[in-house]
Amino acid sequence: MKRLVVALAVVALGGFGVGSALAADWKPYTGPGEWFQPGRSASGFYDYCGLWVNNTFAKSETGWGLVTFINPNGNWSYGVQGRGTIRSNLSLAQSRGWVKKPHCKNNSGAWYQGGCFGYIEPQQCA
Repeated sequence: MKRLVVALAVVALGGFGVGSALAADWKPYTGPGEWFQPGRSASGFYDYCGLWVNNTFAKSETGWGLVTFINPNGNWSYGVQGRGTIRSNLSLAQSRGWVKKPHCKNNSGAWYQGGCFGYIEPQQCA
């Protein structure tokens, strides 16, 4: 009985921690498995009330693509290109002090399916 109580407590605490972190921070900006024609891109929203710290493009292992962050002037920063799932991770220090939105793009000449999402650190809005 003691082992059962300990096991249930571990499952309950583990599930609560994972569920609450994903619900608060994970932000998709395309649907999963959307079709990306050559040159198609998608962008999330600007981080006025949170700090984007990750940008991920999950796609086929053969699909060539790009993730980057774009500021309101259209400048791109922290871009990464590659095949398969690609991501750009920012530290909180890199993310502070500038407004940005995540952006993903199919850089290949072929269609493929994928999804774009990121993680945002909540912050107090003025």
